[in-house]
Amino acid sequence: MPTFASTTVCGNLPDQILGAINIEGGNTFGALCPMTAACCTNGGCVTATEDDCGGFLGQWRPSAADCNAAPCQPPCLADVTGDAEVGANDILQAVEGPL
Repeated sequence: MPTFASTTVCGNLPDQILGAINIEGGNTFGALCPMTAACCTNGGCVTATEDDCGGFLGQWRPSAADCNAAPCQPPCLADVTGDAEVGANDILQAVEGPL
């Protein structure tokens, strides 16, 4: 018997899951699936929701459906603050530590 635990099931049709299943905690069932897009993080790319991308400290790119549509740029080591810009705050944080 299949087990569902900490799973998101979305875009369901009434007969999409047939037969007996074991439902454990942490599941989310919904009619609509959350939007996913390319998420540039840690020098790579994953397809993720905006919330998950934020959790990865990534840059969510909603105009790109997946990583093939929007390749990520290599990380800029001078962007210490991670705000996609290199400026005075990066220099201050590099010299003094976190603001």
